Amino acid sequence: MKQFWVDIRPWRKNLATAAIESGADTLVVDDAEHVRELGRVTTVAENGDLVPGKDVFEIEIVDKATEEEALRLAARGPVIVRTRDWTVIPLENLVAQSSRIIAAVTNADEATLALTALERGTAGILLSTDDPAEIRRVAETVAGAGAAVPLTTFEVTRIVPVGMGDRVCVDTCSLLTDGEGMLVGNTS
Repeated sequence: MKQFWVDIRPWRKNLATAAIESGADTLVVDDAEHVRELGRVTTVAENGDLVPGKDVFEIEIVDKATEEEALRLAARGPVIVRTRDWTVIPLENLVAQSSRIIAAVTNADEATLALTALERGTAGILLSTDDPAEIRRVAETVAGAGAAVPLTTFEVTRIVPVGMGDRVCVDTCSLLTDGEGMLVGNTS
């Protein structure tokens, strides 16, 4: 089951209520006492159930070194990862090596991408939004994320040369905007 975390910093009671009612597993807050008044849900705060820097870690992925640091931290606990220009490649690199990655997202589309990266997805998502309706949309996305494609092992029994052919895999088309493109070549 994928984890649904909601970032409520600074504190907004209406967002916390929407998150709890939507089934959020964890709320990231500045003060856990605010949450305790509303209900029982795991909190990340200096006075929370999980303490930042001790039980859970946050890191911004800006290069290969920060990806490696995220993996080192994941050996100690869940790691919330953020990227400046939300791209899937660093997330895929992390998902391939750890099952403790929590992707910071801002909407249901980003949540879907994080929860399906490499067919396995992240352990969960941390939603940051000012919109209670978006909390409910992301909650539905997380609830439906458990039906990942099952992966199985196989054995290669033969290799057959089939001659020359053109092959291409471009999975970034939806990320390109007007005026952007890519140079594609083949040297194989």
